[in-house]
Amino acid sequence: MSNALKSALVLTASAIVVAACATAQTGPKPGGQRGPGGSGGGSASTNAGSSDGGAGRTWDVEQISGSSQTNRATVNAGTPSVSISVSGDTRIIVTNNIPNHRVGRFPNGSVEPQSNTYRVDATPSLNSRATYAPLGTSFGVAINGVTFDPLAAEFYEKGGQDWNYVALNGAIPLGLDTQTGHIQPGGEYHYHGIAELMLEAEGYTAGAHSPLIGYAADGFPIYALYGYEDGKGFNGVTEVQSGWALRSGSRPGGSNAPGGTYDGAFHADYVYVGGAGTLDECNGMTTQTP
Repeated sequence: MSNALKSALVLTASAIVVAACATAQTGPKPGGQRGPGGSGGGSASTNAGSSDGGAGRTWDVEQISGSSQTNRATVNAGTPSVSISVSGDTRIIVTNNIPNHRVGRFPNGSVEPQSNTYRVDATPSLNSRATYAPLGTSFGVAINGVTFDPLAAEFYEKGGQDWNYVALNGAIPLGLDTQTGHIQPGGEYHYHGIAELMLEAEGYTAGAHSPLIGYAADGFPIYALYGYEDGKGFNGVTEVQSGWALRSGSRPGGSNAPGGTYDGAFHADYVYVGGAGTLDECNGMTTQTP
């Protein structure tokens, strides 16, 4: 166990991501390089973890993720390669983005090795408030080198970016496999939520404190589902709860909004309710970790 409290992001069971938050101070942050030559640099940014208010607590990835139950993970994606090192105040993750588990079959091709380098803060610190990051910002990188990219570039056709579809609720077909993943046009595999097989490979056990499963783009460590009840390990382990909840009532209608009941189809269907869960607005908590 660490000897000091520190902040961490924790993914909850339904893994529906509502918002991206920057929780670290600004500075040389995530983004780093993406492929040969890369895009360089980047500001502090990370997506929140699960934020559906706690629906679907049963640990069954096909029930909680919105993944296709027919696109089962039966395909060997290749040989994974990932290295994680620290240089000064920067954590460097070099990966070919090949997962350490089987994947599904995808209509737009197969998983292809990448040449990606990600640089995140090795000593992140909290801002006084959350800053929402734009679409296209990766949530972070899993410990197996696969990126977490929970936001989908799918929108209600007349609503612009105000009505962004949730990737995992099945409102739009994304061809996800049962590990909440699929590929970009270049064959880059990424997760839109929690991958059961990845957790198993990292030693996850239901009811025990989560192992480290990755690093968020602002540098904070990522855990899943279970953490210390009091943040210090004295009162046992509990399943963490998000403070994001489904709005009540109906969405606005008209020419620029979809109308209908708030049912979780869009990120805007959710609102953060402070104190409703064990996690903050970025689905993080200040806690000791194993």
